[in-house]
This record gives sequence, structure tokens and C-alpha cells, in this order.
Amino acid sequence: MKVKFYEKPILRNPIMVAGWPGIGHVAIDAVKYLLKKLDAKLFAEIEPLNFFTYEGVAVRGGIARLPRLPASKFYYSKSHIANDLIIFVGEAQPHDKGSKELANILLDVAEEFGVRRIYTAAAFPTSMDHKEEPKVWAVTNDESLLNLLINYNVRLLKQGSIAGLNGLLLGFAKQRKIRGICLLGEIPVYTMNIENPKSAKVVLGVLTEMLGIEIDMYELETLTKNTEDYIEKELEHLYEQMKGTDKFKPEVITETEPGRVPFFVKQRIERLFLEANRDKTRATELKRELDRWDLFEEFEDRFLDLFKKGDKG
Repeated sequence: MKVKFYEKPILRNPIMVAGWPGIGHVAIDAVKYLLKKLDAKLFAEIEPLNFFTYEGVAVRGGIARLPRLPASKFYYSKSHIANDLIIFVGEAQPHDKGSKELANILLDVAEEFGVRRIYTAAAFPTSMDHKEEPKVWAVTNDESLLNLLINYNVRLLKQGSIAGLNGLLLGFAKQRKIRGICLLGEIPVYTMNIENPKSAKVVLGVLTEMLGIEIDMYELETLTKNTEDYIEKELEHLYEQMKGTDKFKPEVITETEPGRVPFFVKQRIERLFLEANRDKTRATELKRELDRWDLFEEFEDRFLDLFKKGDKG
């Protein structure tokens, strides 16, 4: 048995919200926050041994033991004013062919409870600054929902891809004629490896409006402030490192050479592009350098090309 049920609640026209970890933890943070605020109740989970394997042992105090495998759990929340909800939280995404099987097991449960609409979320890396308010983009697997989307503060994603199960679930749901929407929150490309509660908050704001419910966002607002402070400190640290090294000392640009970019800067930018192509965490330093010399617009397309593979998730 691949799904273990603890109870089978009677639900009224339920809608499903599902999320797995991805870029910036946008999807999983939004879904887990919703779960917490609605005080949803666990009713089933997918057996992890079907999708995850042990790759080592955990050691504590000299004692080795098998680690806990990632959980994939179903919760429900009943509502007196809106649709009941099924909230699915996956702690990790399986590799290879496991994604299709896991998605279809999830959809089996959705069909058993009469779910006709599913919401997921994802991150959308862009050239925005981390201090800006992220926009929310949306895609659907059903043309009839396009008119619904334009009634909310979202932008339609006309083309592209959404990596991982946060996107794939919509494709598999379409095969079963279950309508789905994925909400994508913008994040700065240079913070892709940092948790982004600000993006999770704006996604959750649109999602709760679509669901017709209200929740308190105070904790996400606090996390947003803490994260922005952390990013500022990291950027300042990188800037100080550059400023304190001889090869990073800027040349003097005279008034007779307005807008001239020193040759050594162009060399450094080329080197940073090479390094960022191998290690995306170097994109922070590259973005800082492009902004410092007001060159981001000139290099924007090339910068975004660094993240074309699996750029949304």
C-alpha cells in the first residue's frame, strides 16, 4: 500500500494546494505557512520507501542509525465560508521516474476526494533587486481559467518552463481533466540559493485571495526583514572584499572620458561570467559588479542566460 490513511474526512468540494522544495523555497514555504495558519489536520501520507532510498547513516553520540526519509503528507482544513482544502506537503522531490509515479499517487488521492482544482507554486528568478516588491506570475493547464487569472494581481507567463513537481503536477493533472494553476513569485537571480519569504508571502497573498480565505502574514513579514538584512550584509561583505584587493581598485575616470568603463573591469566581468557559469553562487558578485558600473542593462540577457536551465522551480 503506497498511501497510508489515518482517517478519511468528508470534505465539501475540496481544492488541493501542493508544494515541494524548490528555488528560494518559495513553494514549500508558502504551502507550509498556509498549513500552519489553518491548523490543518494530517489524514494520510505516501510511503517514502517507494520513492526515496537510504544513502548513508546518521551518527549521533557515536551511534549510527538510519535517517528519516523525506515525508509526503496530506492534510485537510474545513471551511464554513469557502471550499474545504487538502494541503499536500512534500519534504523532497524524488529523482528520475519517481516524480511521475508520486504525482499520480497524489492525483489518485485528489480524485478520491473529488478535487477538481489544484494550486501549486514556484520561484521565478528575474533581474529584480532584493529590495523590490516581487511580482506574481501565473500559468494554468486549462484555457478556461485564463479569464479567472486576469481578475487577480498576476502576470501571465506566456512561455518558458517550470522545473520539478511544482510544475509537472499541472501537466499530469491535465491528463485527468483536473484544472490547475501555478503561482510563481519573483526572486532576484543572485539570491537563488537563499530562502525567500518575501516571494512566498506575495504568492500566498494571491493564493489566499483566490481561495477566499484570510490568514495573518506577520511571521512572513518578520522573516522577510531578517532575510533582507542578511542579503545586505552578504553583499557588503563581497564589496569590501573587492575594495580591499589591489586588482579590484577602480581606475580614475576623468571628466574628459564620461561613461568609460576601465579595461580591467571588463576583464573582471568576463572572469565572473565564467565563474558564475560553473558556480551559480558567484552570480551575486557578478550582479554587484555590473550594478557598480551601471552595466547590468548591457549584460542583462547574458546574465539571465546563466539560469536558463531549470530557472523556475
